[in-house]
Amino acid sequence: MAAKLPPIPEAWKNDRANDIESVTVEGVRPPSDGAQWEVKACFTNPATIGGYLGRPKIAVHGGIKIYRNGEFVSSINARGQRDHLLKDETLGNLILDRDPNNMSANEKSFLADKDDNREVSLAPPHGVSAENFAQALMMAANSYDDSLPYSLPPLATFDSTISDVSNPMAEAPIKMPYGFQDHLAPKNYNSNSLLAGLLTNVGADSNIETIKKYIERKGYAAPGIDNLVPRDRFRN
Repeated sequence: MAAKLPPIPEAWKNDRANDIESVTVEGVRPPSDGAQWEVKACFTNPATIGGYLGRPKIAVHGGIKIYRNGEFVSSINARGQRDHLLKDETLGNLILDRDPNNMSANEKSFLADKDDNREVSLAPPHGVSAENFAQALMMAANSYDDSLPYSLPPLATFDSTISDVSNPMAEAPIKMPYGFQDHLAPKNYNSNSLLAGLLTNVGADSNIETIKKYIERKGYAAPGIDNLVPRDRFRN
């Protein structure tokens, strides 16, 4: 069972001096429980097999895991509305999976090997404790309004030809799909967009570049991580 997190932490701001949209989280500081808290990014294979369809690089889906004294507490993860596939052949809206155990402690990162679970530690904003950082992420995630349409990356294609039925001796050029590109079109959003938007919303946006560099170093891609969910989609 996931631990119940304390109320909203003390106030802080995004430390980018020129960011006029800096978010301020206000409230009464809850007493620290004295435990060691950790926030980590975890990467899974979209739809189990979907990651292998990313071109030219395999795509990963990013989420957050929260640990207390080394034990799994909760996770933050977003997805499309799968039931819409049967209704209107779309993935519906980008929604937060509000089951705190949706990325269980036993679910290793897609980039894991026998020696390392390949989870990336996320740094709190300057002057904020790891415990309060975890609390703020959970609060901000639960305030997301589930309102943005979920988008897949554009199709990756290769050039081919097809016979012209009106002239069997002629061939017409055609684009043949073979997967999805490893980026999203502008103003399109997915689960990686929520991860990046959430970190920015609590003033921890410096972690985005850390995540991107790590994934790139491993030879993968995180489509949507540059398309941040806007601040106004977080109600709190």
